[in-house]
Amino acid sequence: MLSILLALMTALAIAVIGWPILRPRRAPPPPRREHDIAVYRDQLAELERDQARGVIDASQAQAARLEIERRLLAASKDQERPAAPRPMLRHITLALAAILPLAGFAFYLATGRPDLPAMPFADQVRGTSNAQAAQRQIDELQKRLAQKPDDVANWALLGRTNFEIGKYKEAANAFGRAVALVQDRADLLAAYAEALILANEGVVTPAALQALDSALAKAPDDANSNFYRGAADLQAGNMRAALERWLALEARSPEDAVYLPELRRQIALAAKDSGIDPQSIRPDRKAPPVTSGPSSEDVDRMSKLSPQEREQAIRSMVDGLEARLKTAPEDVEGWRRLGRARLVLNQADKAIEAFSEADKRRPNDKAILADLAEAQLRTTPQTAPPSPTTIATLRRLLALDANNPLALYFLSSVEADAGNKAVARDMLDRLLKQIPADAPQRAAIEARRRALE
Repeated sequence: MLSILLALMTALAIAVIGWPILRPRRAPPPPRREHDIAVYRDQLAELERDQARGVIDASQAQAARLEIERRLLAASKDQERPAAPRPMLRHITLALAAILPLAGFAFYLATGRPDLPAMPFADQVRGTSNAQAAQRQIDELQKRLAQKPDDVANWALLGRTNFEIGKYKEAANAFGRAVALVQDRADLLAAYAEALILANEGVVTPAALQALDSALAKAPDDANSNFYRGAADLQAGNMRAALERWLALEARSPEDAVYLPELRRQIALAAKDSGIDPQSIRPDRKAPPVTSGPSSEDVDRMSKLSPQEREQAIRSMVDGLEARLKTAPEDVEGWRRLGRARLVLNQADKAIEAFSEADKRRPNDKAILADLAEAQLRTTPQTAPPSPTTIATLRRLLALDANNPLALYFLSSVEADAGNKAVARDMLDRLLKQIPADAPQRAAIEARRRALE
């Protein structure tokens, strides 16, 4: 249908261009020479009368006479001959107008790839941002991170803000910093992968693929990660794997999920190209989880609100999520989503409550403990040491993940303050092995390490 519409539009454009070229030329209008000469002669006579009456002096009359005579001479020489017809130019122009669209269409048929996924998640789920307000927030976040480069929450917020205004490369850099500090956050890994993919115009790079696999190992049902992992399979030529992953995602998605129409379109394209009947491998549709994402109507409504109204609407949605979780308290991922939403709203105390609920139900989950520790640290003044409760959470996290950057960074200070310099040095050494050489926080950590010698 789209191809037919584009063809009709091209034909209309050719007709508009070609008609003025092909239509018969009209005869040129009769020459104006005689009329102009008569006017200029009258002007000369009027000039003589004005000079005789003393209206103008001799010098002014001479200047005006010269100008009128110049125009009279030009009019006398003007033959106003009509331009000779140029049939060859007309034929060449018409031929180009007809051939170029056909050549372009043939080139697209040979090289185009309409089957590739359009990467719809970023465009369909995000609301419209105010670019100027976003840039101000970016500037403020960069100032904060210059003073506190280990703030995971601000790195994540910087990534999301850049992502919202289409700065995917900058978003990928920010999410990459957050992932370097907290490697077990499935949401950060998924956001990092998506930003990398969009920064590379839809190509799933090796770095993005690694981040996707890490995210799916921690959150196997995440819709974004599964969609892009299917796109990676498709780009690698493994269409059956892409179909199986996308069909499984479709089966467990709510009917009002904003990404379902595009997901189903990609399933149809992959099925057509591979010759695989989706019905032969389609799983049974499952009931959606209690804490499903916003509907398409929610997204559309949110995009039309002012910043203040949008914040209030978000708070209402988060409160609604909390109310639903009280009726389904075993939804661990729901509690984690609630906690992260509370952090975005700067409600660290409520975030701690949500992450603690998730921790009760899955006590040895490294990702949940990292979430909980981050929320607890957000309630700690910048110059104060971590509270005993936070230290306990960090020690549990380090026991499960001996190289967790968040735990190593803060517990090294705790051990140094307690006089355990050897332990603190070992922690900082393990931390430095994970930090890129050009990372802005590396110099401060190295200085701390030297101070313990």
